[in-house]
Amino acid sequence: MPSRTRTKIQTTPENTQDVSASPDKQTSSDKAKVRRAQVRSAQIKHRQRKAEYIKELETEIEQLRNKIASTRKETHVLHKENQALLSQVQQSLPVLTSSNPNGPLLPSTGGPTPPMEEDITMTLGFDEILNSPCFYISSSPSSSLMGSTPPTTMDTTSPDQAAPIAPTLPCLPEMTPHQIQQAINFILALEHICRNHHHPPSIPFKSSSSPNNHILMASSLALRTAPEPVFHTINKTTLFGTPLMSFRPPSPDSEDAQVSWQTSGLTLLNLYGLACTLQADNIDIYPVQVWFELVARYGADVILTQTDELKKKLGKVVRCPRYGAVLDRKIFEKVVEEVLGGDG
Repeated sequence: MPSRTRTKIQTTPENTQDVSASPDKQTSSDKAKVRRAQVRSAQIKHRQRKAEYIKELETEIEQLRNKIASTRKETHVLHKENQALLSQVQQSLPVLTSSNPNGPLLPSTGGPTPPMEEDITMTLGFDEILNSPCFYISSSPSSSLMGSTPPTTMDTTSPDQAAPIAPTLPCLPEMTPHQIQQAINFILALEHICRNHHHPPSIPFKSSSSPNNHILMASSLALRTAPEPVFHTINKTTLFGTPLMSFRPPSPDSEDAQVSWQTSGLTLLNLYGLACTLQADNIDIYPVQVWFELVARYGADVILTQTDELKKKLGKVVRCPRYGAVLDRKIFEKVVEEVLGGDG
């Protein structure tokens, strides 16, 4: 009968250590996977809540904008009627003389009439720094780009004593019209990724639809009065590549004249109000919030000298999670650190 040999496996201290250590390694790996899954789940829930919040804001803002537009039309009509009545009264009254050469013939009935908002020219152009089409203000800088700051208390001064109120917030310093235009164009440039995500005004707003109306953006203010051909032109552009058509400022007689249009309400003060409406968190930051946060931290003079570099680096990391352009907060802080340093 053949003999059987038994092979004895020798257990060394190293083998014993590997066997005993493997459950610990497996446990640590499982814990890390569970932790990553929890973080992903928390981020998903956070963005879902944010999408629902944005959807509610879009509905409210659309309603308010419609009311504002209606009020402006009524104000314009009443202003014309008032001027017509005043003209008729002045024509029917005889010419009066006053014994006091410095005294007015008729008492003043109120303060000066506030100026109407000036229209600005918006253009869909090609940004060489972004290497992408984007919207920008192409008309000459105007002081109306800042916007009118309403008084915080009741004004009891006479019309002669009244003075324009200058912004006092750190993120709204006094700026020249050219600097204000540069700031607004910077915000519009960061929103370039969503330029073809807007709908023509002829398409009614649906509050029950998914939150993809992009109302809470500077671009939405710019496109409120854009004619429908502008939206057709927008859809012909390509992202991060050579545009399919020329984006030089068109002449009135050119075929591409529809890429420019007139709009109003796109002021720095309105954009600041929009930035305050959006929730601030440590996950995302919106382009309309970027400008005011940077100005509050570093000052307008510093930011204005670095807009091209900031636009170049931040423009590459902008994304759209369906409801508008956003930047990851950590990536944003990293870019700011690279360009501006950490002294802000």
